[in-house]
Amino acid sequence: MIMCPVDKEPTLKERFNDPVNTWSEFSIVLKSSIGKHRLLFAAEVDGVDVDDQTYVELKTAAHLSNQEKKLRFYETKLITFWAQSFLAGIENLIVGYRTHNGIIRSIEPMKVSSIPSMVRGRVSWCPPSMLNFLNLV
Repeated sequence: MIMCPVDKEPTLKERFNDPVNTWSEFSIVLKSSIGKHRLLFAAEVDGVDVDDQTYVELKTAAHLSNQEKKLRFYETKLITFWAQSFLAGIENLIVGYRTHNGIIRSIEPMKVSSIPSMVRGRVSWCPPSMLNFLNLV
């Protein structure tokens, strides 16, 4: 079961056919390091899996109806999903695929650690180059 922040909107049942609201979230503060650089930063988190007490990111993407949309998903969406979640130490994603009106029609649980193998050979980015770039910046 996923617990998300409570807001003052109507109940989920009443919002079932409404467009997705991506503004409901909370923040965590993290200490980490990359290379010789020590980092202190905040990350926005969408929810917590109450069964295993891990953070969960909820993401949306347009329905992958053709090869062009799938390639764009691999090239642009997955890189941002990976970067944001990896740096915050979040392993669990739930991706909701939406219509052009913003209505979620299907969901896919995804592990952040599986993203590099999903995109290998399809895109020009990889985790080591991303982290090396961040270290240099």
